[in-house]
Amino acid sequence: MAGIDQIRQDILFLAGRLSHRCAQSEEELEAARYIEGRFREHCASVDIESFGAVDNHNIVVASYMAEFLVVALLAVWWPLAATLYGAVVFLSYAAEYMGYPIFSRLLPHFESANVVARHYAERPAGLLVVTAHYDSGSASPLTSPDVAPHMRAVQTAVVLCMLFVVATCAADGMAAWVGGVIPAVEGLRWAAVAVLLSAAAAHFYGAGHSTEVRGAITNASGVAALLQVAEKVCADPPEHLDVWLVATGAHERWMAGMRELVSGIRGGRQFVHFINIESVGAGNLCYTTSEGKLVTAACGADLIETAKTEAPVHGFAATKLRRIDSAAHIPLARGYGAISLMGLDPNGIPLHWNWTSDSISEVNEQAIAQTAHFAHAIIKRLGAKETL
Repeated sequence: MAGIDQIRQDILFLAGRLSHRCAQSEEELEAARYIEGRFREHCASVDIESFGAVDNHNIVVASYMAEFLVVALLAVWWPLAATLYGAVVFLSYAAEYMGYPIFSRLLPHFESANVVARHYAERPAGLLVVTAHYDSGSASPLTSPDVAPHMRAVQTAVVLCMLFVVATCAADGMAAWVGGVIPAVEGLRWAAVAVLLSAAAAHFYGAGHSTEVRGAITNASGVAALLQVAEKVCADPPEHLDVWLVATGAHERWMAGMRELVSGIRGGRQFVHFINIESVGAGNLCYTTSEGKLVTAACGADLIETAKTEAPVHGFAATKLRRIDSAAHIPLARGYGAISLMGLDPNGIPLHWNWTSDSISEVNEQAIAQTAHFAHAIIKRLGAKETL
């Protein structure tokens, strides 16, 4: 089947026959089995690797925000203890954001899976992992086209309020230690707590008022491109690279599939790089040079250099991703070289991102084919080097 026709068939199954692919659902499992079958058409080594993830990450985030009410109440009687407890809550929240489960590991987990195809070179210099998450998101008030572009500012305000609460507890504690009082501190602390409780309420509301979406662009388009890359890698492999092609599950559970994948990579390799393919079915095609909604990380230098060389031929532009966190967030947080290939709107987020308008009619199959050619060109150029 010709490339465009096969892309169309993949999109029709993932976002047409399946009404959604929400994480940990029967539809997500059916999508995983379809992807496994498509991988097996070209790759000799294919596995479905199961893992567990929490049911709703928005509730986890909201719980951390709401916990600062306890911090503020504790500060009324014992500000130094509130400082310590608030610092623990904040550091735990930061660790969760960076992909390290802390208190979320205590919550009930439900099963999802990664679908992994592996190609091994005879003399590999390193490993290149090409990923695309295959679950679809949910439309909620937090993903509305009017709200989504402002979520970075909201998250920044949340972090600043958390730090402010901890700082004012410390100030109160030190003042009490020397027998003094800082009159304005308590009122300002409660104002910051009010902001955190409002954000928590919004996340709780969003968790309970969501609508499943078909996810044709986010991220059936990425999966269709990944399947094309798998075909190209098996037909024309890189000389000095092992290549893993991974469709990750439960992305909407704070990138649980990517966290599982990264944690399973063992040492002993000269290098490990990641190419993340996400929402490439519409928008301006871009490769990222740095990513991060709250904490900015530079993408892999070798990947950027290679992408920059190939981009003019394949119609990609460089961009800095700031409005959302892509799946590359997890490997970047672990210190791996990573880059994302994405289609973005003028606001810097994918078109129809986690919204009800994300349907098959909005997909540009040519953009998906273009992405697959670009990704394969990067792989081949990197694979031609005996060392990196």
